[in-house]
Amino acid sequence: MQPTISSGDQWERTTHTRPRRVTLNDRMNALRPFSARRELQRNALAAVRFRKEGSAIPPDPLHAVIDNVFDIGRFQDFPKRNVNFIVGRNGSGKSAILTALVVGLGGRATATNRGSSLTWEVISTKFEEVNAITLAHDIQVDNPISVLNQDDARSFHASDAKKKYSLFRRATNLDQTETNYLRALENCEKAKATCQRKKEAFSELEKELKKWQQSYEQLQSRDEIAARKERLQNELYWSEIAEFEYEAEQLQVQYNRQKTRIDTFMQKLNKMEQSVGNDNEIINTLKAKILEKNNEVASLEAELNQCENDLQESQSLWRTSLQSMNKHSELLKREKKKVVDLEREINNINPGQAATQRQQLERAAAEARDAAEATRARFDTAQNDAAQARQNSQRATATSEQYHQRLQRQKDNIRHLKIQQRELESRDGDALAVYGANMVELCRRVRSAAQKNVFSEPPRGPVGAYIKVKERKWAGPLEHIIGGSMQSFCVNSPEDSRKLFELMNSVYGNSAKPGVTCSKFLSKQHDVRKNKVRAGNYLSALDSMDVNDPVVANFLIDNIGVEKILLVPDHDDAIRLSDNVENVPVNCSKIVTLDSTEYHPAPNYRSYGGAGRSSRYLQVSTAERKRQLAAEIAEAESQLQDFISKAEDYAREAEAARVAELNASRLLQALFNERHERDAASRAADAQLDQMQAPQHSVLAEELEISKEKIIKLNQELQKLTDKENNCKKKMETYEAKIKVVKNKLNMVSQVIRNLNEEVDREQLKVDHGATERQMLSQKIQEDNKKLGQLEIVLKDKKDVVINKTKELLESCPRVENPREKSIVTRELKDAQMKLKAIRNDGLTKEQVEEKLAVTRDRYTHTKRELVKLHILIEEVKKTSDQHLEFCQRMHTYIAKRVQHCFKSILALRGYSGEMMIDNTKKVLEMVCAGREESRRAASTSSLSGGERSYCTVAFIMALWECVELPFYFMDEFDVFMDNVNRKIVMDLLLAHALQNTNRQFVFLTPQDASTISAGPTVAIHRMYFYLQDKLCRHFGVPIGPEPPGLCPGCPYGRDGTEDVIRDC
Repeated sequence: MQPTISSGDQWERTTHTRPRRVTLNDRMNALRPFSARRELQRNALAAVRFRKEGSAIPPDPLHAVIDNVFDIGRFQDFPKRNVNFIVGRNGSGKSAILTALVVGLGGRATATNRGSSLTWEVISTKFEEVNAITLAHDIQVDNPISVLNQDDARSFHASDAKKKYSLFRRATNLDQTETNYLRALENCEKAKATCQRKKEAFSELEKELKKWQQSYEQLQSRDEIAARKERLQNELYWSEIAEFEYEAEQLQVQYNRQKTRIDTFMQKLNKMEQSVGNDNEIINTLKAKILEKNNEVASLEAELNQCENDLQESQSLWRTSLQSMNKHSELLKREKKKVVDLEREINNINPGQAATQRQQLERAAAEARDAAEATRARFDTAQNDAAQARQNSQRATATSEQYHQRLQRQKDNIRHLKIQQRELESRDGDALAVYGANMVELCRRVRSAAQKNVFSEPPRGPVGAYIKVKERKWAGPLEHIIGGSMQSFCVNSPEDSRKLFELMNSVYGNSAKPGVTCSKFLSKQHDVRKNKVRAGNYLSALDSMDVNDPVVANFLIDNIGVEKILLVPDHDDAIRLSDNVENVPVNCSKIVTLDSTEYHPAPNYRSYGGAGRSSRYLQVSTAERKRQLAAEIAEAESQLQDFISKAEDYAREAEAARVAELNASRLLQALFNERHERDAASRAADAQLDQMQAPQHSVLAEELEISKEKIIKLNQELQKLTDKENNCKKKMETYEAKIKVVKNKLNMVSQVIRNLNEEVDREQLKVDHGATERQMLSQKIQEDNKKLGQLEIVLKDKKDVVINKTKELLESCPRVENPREKSIVTRELKDAQMKLKAIRNDGLTKEQVEEKLAVTRDRYTHTKRELVKLHILIEEVKKTSDQHLEFCQRMHTYIAKRVQHCFKSILALRGYSGEMMIDNTKKVLEMVCAGREESRRAASTSSLSGGERSYCTVAFIMALWECVELPFYFMDEFDVFMDNVNRKIVMDLLLAHALQNTNRQFVFLTPQDASTISAGPTVAIHRMYFYLQDKLCRHFGVPIGPEPPGLCPGCPYGRDGTEDVIRDC
């Protein structure tokens, strides 16, 4: 397709003030016919040309002029109007105008709804010019509100809400905007990838630049490096000589030092032999003094023992005298008190008192004593009852509390079992679920940490997960043997243990955590064949398990000793093998039966009963564990009901016991108060009676004399005892003073003996030390003389080597003063050699390297500049895309609200009610409309009549027109289902809208009568003849009458041009 522009037009891809005309003529051969008729396929021709029209059209609108469509020459001069109605029967070529328009303005074949592709002769392939024109004038032939074909108009209300929403987005170009935004983001990501690749290439280019710079610098300094290499080589030779000289000097210093050392040892040995001899005279003298002092100590100890014996005898006499004195003093005090009491009673005697009063007091006292005894007996009985009630209450309360605690523990057990059941259900299929949810999470974290090399070796655990039981019946006993270690972990080092505990703290929190055993991991299992228990057909616990991991196997051997535990099914066999020493198998630590009963073998024979239970961990699937938990929960709930019933009974008993205890306590308190009152009355009566029962005066006087004689006698005896006690005290003081003096002397002599012994030890140590030092010095002198001889030989050889090498080196190069260390010189020499070798390996001259360096530097600078520009462009695209997205979101909301408002307003013009609902989340568009005769009940458009649906379609299209401005609008057969009333109203609405927008062009194609429309300066009506009948009449030579197309009296095939007639023709 090649659009042409008149020479007077200065179009440069910008919007012009003057309009453009689109002319369809017979020069277009790129249109594929949409009819199936072979005759029409050879005659459908159209073309597009653009030419500027002068004053024939109103200002601004873009008009379409149709020339010779289907070889019909009646519209050579297509009127230029703002509104154009094209009227014609089906087959007259109305839709061909839309097809030619869509294809001529760059649309796809699928947009015509007439075919899927275009064939035939291609006039031109310069699509860019047509695309530029459509962009400049905002022409959208694929927009359904710009070009509404008859298929879309008919099927609009039959489509679902999603298709309507898609139509709405296509009409408002929101879908294209979203596509452009996504394409911009995609291009931005591609630009980022390109930028990353360029950065990688830039790094390689930078390395290349540094390489050429280094090569250039090396070439500049080749002579310097060569000279430096020669100097370093000479310095290396002389550094070797310097090292030999230094070694010789060190050997000379060591030789001199060794010789001086030997001389010093010889002088010291001679001095020691002179000063320290073998004379033991001092030691013998000291030992004689010690013997003398020991004799003195013996005499003092004998004297001390005699004094201590005398002191003990004196102390015994003193204590006896003191006890007698205290006894006599007490007797004297009592007699004195008795004398005072007797004298007072004698003075108080009144023989004239009446005996009657004494009798009354005796009778009152007897009554008071009887009443007190009766009350005391009742109190004792009540006290016994209260004690029994208290004990009964305590027993009942304790029993009730005990059952309450058992009830609570049972509830906790049921809750724990249900939690395990829920965890198993949530982790169905996980073998570790039987160990609990915390264990599953811990194992997951341990595996993740092991993959990140957090541990030196991956921890092993839980231990039970690595154990397989060979015979299922032994699963329960083996779990009993392993015990709490089933959930333990094994780690390789203390650091791994610390890290594992951190993971456990994060998973378990304050709950009980599995155990951790730290031991170096071994690649092989311990060889326990010598220590394994064997007994006929019975297996050890180790042989009953299959443990593939050597770490876990070694853990079971080291910590549990499974190789020494024998598994015996029957109790009789277990007893036979364990109760007698002769029957005990070798290496057997204990025997375990199927019900987990343990038998410890003789000579320490004992047994512990077990309770047979099913396995919970070993070879237990989650389904089986679920069944176990369900059974345990059912059993626990049954026990819980029994506990609840018993707890309620015991609670009632405890309450009754507390009530009985309270009543008994109250009765006991009342009897206690009564007993106290009775005892007080009895004591008062006895006191009064005692006062009345006074003895006779003569008896009292006789007793008084006897007591006075006793006092005199006791005073005399007490005086004698006092004198004796004083004598004993003086003797004790004398003996204590003597003992003190003897002890002081003994301590002084003992201290002298200790000092003499220490002096003897020191002298003996001096003698021994001197002998040892002399012996050691002699050995050192011998060893040093031997070393000195060896050093002398090595020193002579080293000096000869230095002299010879110096002589040889002076002949080849001059001496270098103060050469550096050999390692430093060697490192610099290697560096210089590598630089020279690198310069020689390149094989390039200095000019070539300089040229390559300049080229590489230019590429480096250009690439760096391009990277900066690309980075800036990416940031601008991201920023612009974000701004455009925000603007489009606001525009989307505005357009939706505007379309809804306009749709509702247009419906109201006809008396309809309805609304348009747009859900951007679900991407659906629903239209609800109610006719006048339906009492304004809203319903979907599919329930309306054909005319009402067409009216709704037009209302929807016009609502979109209000929001989207395009240069022209085409509507094909939009009124086919309308009645005359709705059609007239729609036509009035369309004309009114078109006349309000004179800068736009409106073309309406309809097969119905247009008599209700009046042509005018802005409205044109074009009537199309029935092309097929005209073709047939011309074929048979029958003239076309003045009748409208479709009725040809002379045509032998009648009025209807069916496909069969065309085929016969």
